[in-house]
Amino acid sequence: MITPKAYYLCSQYHGSNKQLGSVAEHIFPEHETSALKVDLRTRAKLFFPFYELFIFLIGLFGADSHIAKFLKRIAMRGHIPVVNDSDVIVLKTPPFEYVALLLAAGSKAKLFYIGSPKRVKSERFGELISTPSTPCASATVMLDMLPTEKSYAEYRERSEVFQGSRYALLLLGGDAKGYHYQSDDWVKISNFVNNYSDITGIKWVVSTSPRTGIDAEKILKSQIDKNACECFVCWGDGDRKTVFDCLTGACEVFVTHDSASMISEAINVRLPTIVIRPDKTEYNSLTVPLVDHMVSKRAAMDIKCSDLSLESVGEWKNKEFKPINKCWVEAWERGD
Repeated sequence: MITPKAYYLCSQYHGSNKQLGSVAEHIFPEHETSALKVDLRTRAKLFFPFYELFIFLIGLFGADSHIAKFLKRIAMRGHIPVVNDSDVIVLKTPPFEYVALLLAAGSKAKLFYIGSPKRVKSERFGELISTPSTPCASATVMLDMLPTEKSYAEYRERSEVFQGSRYALLLLGGDAKGYHYQSDDWVKISNFVNNYSDITGIKWVVSTSPRTGIDAEKILKSQIDKNACECFVCWGDGDRKTVFDCLTGACEVFVTHDSASMISEAINVRLPTIVIRPDKTEYNSLTVPLVDHMVSKRAAMDIKCSDLSLESVGEWKNKEFKPINKCWVEAWERGD
């Protein structure tokens, strides 16, 4: 008997691929998870009618027919599998709508789309998943956050056997659409880390990412007191540690505003999450709606670098913070 596959369509964005892979893994545990790097040979609208014709012909002749394989090779590039009736395909963003439809043509495979389709009617997808970052008015699944790499149950299992003192975790992104960090921003964050440790006695784990950049990492390493920092996971130095690994022993999380995936990871495990933004920002359609939504639910605090202080953070944690009562996997399973 052939094991059904849960395919997810990969893009150039690492965070998005992790989200799709997590959906495939957690929502379809009986399926074999498989990443697909497949794309259209051209995304020009001129070719959309031809894709529709190909989908019709593949449905007519069957997904395993020679004609179907030939048409798919004309339309797409990459490893193109034969999709079976019991398979599912998980995708996100408009460029992959026709990719999924072409792959699934001639089969009864179900398509799971995160967000709102733009190029084809939403009825052509089996399930539509809405998040604050990727809203969809006709969604069949509503989530409070982006899917994360691990579920809360997996985090709790790991955290309960953690050996050692709990620490404050600082997850750092970097420049992105609407966000440009100045040297002064990194200095302000570093000063806060030092002051927070001096007053509370708590140690820090600091983790940078590819977007942080070598210049910012140099500032952070020179400004953060070694006595305050238990561990510095520096991407530029080749250090590699997943966000989930960093979260295991944390008692609270400070994360930069530019990373929707890291923000979701922190909130998903029900830790106090303080989201730090540069003093000057522009609108980002992915992160701002997510942070605003979580602030309204009291699961996150939104604060500028220049406003960081022990008093402001402590008051929010003691009086305002309210952890979510279910992670994204639980919300999906319950149909909430």
